Amino acid sequence: MKKKSSFKKIATTLNLVALLLGQVTPVAADALDLINETATTTESNATIKSEEAKSTTSDDFDVVESDIETADEDIDSPIIEDGEDFTETTTVESVEEPTEETTEGSTSDAVINDSETTDSSTTASSDDDTISSTDDATTNDSTTDDSATSSTTNDSVTSDSMPPTNDATTSSETNASAAVTAPAQPLGPVVPALTGDALSIDLAALDLAAFSDSDLNGYELPLLSAFKNSQSAAIVWAAIQELAKPYDETGLKKDHYSNESFVRSIYQTVFDKTIDLTQQTKPENAAVGDLLIWKDKENISKIGISLGQDKVIMAVAPDKEAMETYQKAYEKDKEAKEPAGVQIFSIVSDEDKKDLYGETIAPAAATIPFDRHWALSDSGSELLKQYPATVDFRANDLTQHFVDQIGASARELGMKYDVFASVMIAQAILESGSGTSGLSLAPYNNLFGIKGSSQQAAVSFATQEDNGSGQLYTIQSYFRVYPTLADSLKDYVQLLRGGISGNDTFYKESWRSEAGNYLKATANLTGKYATDTSYHNKLNSIIAAYHLTQFDEPEEGQVVDFGKLANVPESYRKKVTFPVYNGVNYNLSGSYGSDQCTWYVFNRVAQLGGHVGDYMGNGADWGTTGKNNGYAVSNQPKAGDVISFKQGVAGYHPLYGHVGFVEAVTDDGVLISEGDSNYLNYRVIPNSIAQSSGVSYITPK
Repeated sequence: MKKKSSFKKIATTLNLVALLLGQVTPVAADALDLINETATTTESNATIKSEEAKSTTSDDFDVVESDIETADEDIDSPIIEDGEDFTETTTVESVEEPTEETTEGSTSDAVINDSETTDSSTTASSDDDTISSTDDATTNDSTTDDSATSSTTNDSVTSDSMPPTNDATTSSETNASAAVTAPAQPLGPVVPALTGDALSIDLAALDLAAFSDSDLNGYELPLLSAFKNSQSAAIVWAAIQELAKPYDETGLKKDHYSNESFVRSIYQTVFDKTIDLTQQTKPENAAVGDLLIWKDKENISKIGISLGQDKVIMAVAPDKEAMETYQKAYEKDKEAKEPAGVQIFSIVSDEDKKDLYGETIAPAAATIPFDRHWALSDSGSELLKQYPATVDFRANDLTQHFVDQIGASARELGMKYDVFASVMIAQAILESGSGTSGLSLAPYNNLFGIKGSSQQAAVSFATQEDNGSGQLYTIQSYFRVYPTLADSLKDYVQLLRGGISGNDTFYKESWRSEAGNYLKATANLTGKYATDTSYHNKLNSIIAAYHLTQFDEPEEGQVVDFGKLANVPESYRKKVTFPVYNGVNYNLSGSYGSDQCTWYVFNRVAQLGGHVGDYMGNGADWGTTGKNNGYAVSNQPKAGDVISFKQGVAGYHPLYGHVGFVEAVTDDGVLISEGDSNYLNYRVIPNSIAQSSGVSYITPK
């Protein structure tokens, strides 16, 4: 039975769960209408058919090799509707007014039925310390509209009028286990459904290519509701979409900017106003959307737009090295892309720490506030409608506990396999109700609703699906079972990196090295991982609410092993210019043992035509020995240098230290190779270590 009530009538109920739940509240009225004064609850029964839970995932996998297998042959689909609750206690009733979705046809065994849907917001109990409560920030029916429409894709081409059928989804699937009927569980809290423009953004209208080559330099797009005014939000989004546009001193070329023309263009677009660069005030007064000024004596040398978070966006001329690289590429390919002019910079006052923040700039000399009375132009209003983080999630303890539970594993997998941990965690929150859905709880541990079959460790749930015309029907579906939540995360990464049957690059545009930033990644998942046109909006909003981009960076002091070069993220790999180690032993004196890191580094340097001494000592000694023997030694890495770690640094030997070979240097850290006569490993050393006093760099002669 479905009940309706106004937002005011359920205020008392919301107050009772305020300690555990956040609120969903409207953003500025002049921007978007987010609240639908309709709340839904569902009462239902369930019959569950389950198999013995036995893992089919391995402890590790190589997601880069072309022969990766991402799913068994009879797997139906990898995901369920966001927020879908497959608790052991409920089957759902039909929804009153389901929203019609277009089925994404595919012959894949790994893309999903986009019609799968429930209207349940029940809770499920679990043993030990697993939290058993629903959460409005997890979108368990609270982020979908009243129809609770599907966000999944069909794994076979079906007509709008006929339900899809295949081996893994039909209710006639046999199972060796007897059916079990579970007792009813209490309903979850009543929360208002979201609807309106905030959840129907036109992806085609977003200029995704404009900022696809930028990693945002650590910037995290805030929730729309976090801005003090709608003007600031429009300025930020207008500026972000110009990232990576090329530079031109005059700013007169089409799609090119000079330093000043960039900020003038943004203000002209958002307000249809011309800025006055003489109205300057103290830099500490700067707010988001205001201009920041740098000076050479009394003259303006640079001007940019404040993004908050100690970030500024501006157009600057590319450095000499970038231009030389572009010129060489242009000679070969006239379509070669010019180096970025519009970039995000971190404002850093401490010179000793600036190398830890990618592109940096010193604090500004002054600020120019924009006039808060300025009304948005038509273009500015349209930009605000496209803002891709409008679902007003409020952080709460339940979801934060879930983030803490899976964050470390997601960070490690993201770094190792070139995917965004922030997106991974947001999807887990969305798909599993912050780990409270029946499918995500032990003993199933399926966070992403990845489907399985009766031939593997799987559990059968009764679930409703949409035939593509808004009509619901119930089927039994098999879903994979995992020993732990970490195994579910691994399977998700394997899916994203390995693609679908017949198309191993199906999700390639969402890989970190391809997307460039998490905003592009979530946009590329929309329509592929989920047909819900608001999927990216929900993910971006969750990422902002829980500041999940922190998991896209190595934990301070974290060293990431990648094994073979093919596993290294593209952002590092594309900077490697040296041939791989050829395995030849050039250490004819035998001064270094073949099982030592020093043996490998000596031979790697020799292979590339350089030379280091036969008797440099232990790994920790190479910096001191190098200085004493006339080698150039510094604390600034260059590709081709030897990196020497002092005792215990980065987890290396507490007595002997370590040496490696610097293969590439990026804004985030250095890629080194290391090994001996029997193994070769690639490892990323973050700047927190690479720029510390615990390491030194020796340039071979």
